[in-house]
Parts: sequence; structure tokens; C-alpha cells
Amino acid sequence: MRILSLPLLLVLLIACNLSPNKKEAPTAKPVQLDRPLYKMSYAGDWSVDSSDKDFDWDSYFTLDTRSGSGFISVFVFNTGIDAKDAVDQQIKAHLEKTMKDGKVTHFDKWGSYKGEGANIQGKLMGSFKGNINIFSYSTDSTGFIAVYQLMDSEAEKDKPGVDLIKSSFHLK
Repeated sequence: MRILSLPLLLVLLIACNLSPNKKEAPTAKPVQLDRPLYKMSYAGDWSVDSSDKDFDWDSYFTLDTRSGSGFISVFVFNTGIDAKDAVDQQIKAHLEKTMKDGKVTHFDKWGSYKGEGANIQGKLMGSFKGNINIFSYSTDSTGFIAVYQLMDSEAEKDKPGVDLIKSSFHLK
């Protein structure tokens, strides 16, 4: 039985184009955004979640990842903010509601920005391994907060899209 099951599995993997050694494409053709306060690119195979009543390309938007199991939300401000306080508030909210036993580590670089950041790693909703990243940056006249969630099981597929946003996001 085992001798038959291995060849059958390989045939199914090849037929479904799921070769175990297949690498994910980095990202689909990027979509360019050039807004009054910022510019950036995001992967064309990500989707815009415009269902939130506060959705506004100029101040708050969410993009859903290629896999559909992750997202990034970006808040852009036309005034300075307290970056550390913004990250601390996000950490508190996520530890209370999204990832109660999450392990928090801090970082200070996101793309070309040096600011306040945190990674919360653990089980989302107590069930799914993943992480939440929060980053905030501010000057006296502008700032932003980026919050993104990736599931461990889909990170290889979704991380290139996050990396594209991180490398292309620039405040004006």
C-alpha cells in the first residue's frame, strides 16, 4: 500500500502544480499609489478591503494578502504623532483581543524608516500560529502606523508582498 501511495501523491502534486520544491512567485505586477501624503506600491494579487466605513486612501486603508489569511492596515496622519504611544496602544489591544499569550519583541526599522516597532508572535485567536507587526514613525508634520498580520502557514506566500510595501512606502 505504501509503495502505491507515494507515486500517487507525486502524480497528484504534479497534476495540481503543487510540486514540493516549487517556489512562490515574488509578487504579481505591482500597483502604484501616489497620494498627497505618501507613495507606495503593493502586489497586484493583493486585494483592497474598502468595506470599513473609515476607508480612505489618504488616511486609512487595509490590503488583504495574496493568501487571504493576512492583511496590512496603514494609517497616515497629516500631523505628528507619538510613535511609541501608538505602538504601545496597538500592543495592548492585540494582547487583549487577538493574541492573549503573544510574545512581544521590539524593533526600530521598517523599510527606510527608523521609528518604533513591535512584533507579537504566538497564536492568533488562540488557534493559528502567526505574528502581528506594528510600526510607527513620525515627524512634527506627518506620521504613519503600519499594522500587519501574517499566518505562519502562509508567510512564504505573503511576505514578498509585505516586503514590497515596506521598501516602497515613502512619506512626502
